[in-house]
Amino acid sequence: MQASSLNLPLCMSGLLLWHPCQSLGSNALSELIDDAVRLLMLEDQEDLASIADRVSEPVMTYEALLGDLKKHGKI
Repeated sequence: MQASSLNLPLCMSGLLLWHPCQSLGSNALSELIDDAVRLLMLEDQEDLASIADRVSEPVMTYEALLGDLKKHGKI
């Protein structure tokens, strides 16, 4: 089997994506890179939305967090 006839896996963030490229030409490589960048940008967008949803939550210092964890027997 020739390498150019294989579907190549792309692993990003625990996902295994199969790209249906039939060749390893520059266009196929560009498409793989574009797909990878789009996936990373989507993850960033989800992270930013999560941060925006939590902006009204109270702030807790590291010391207060440690004290709370000790008080509840977590550490």
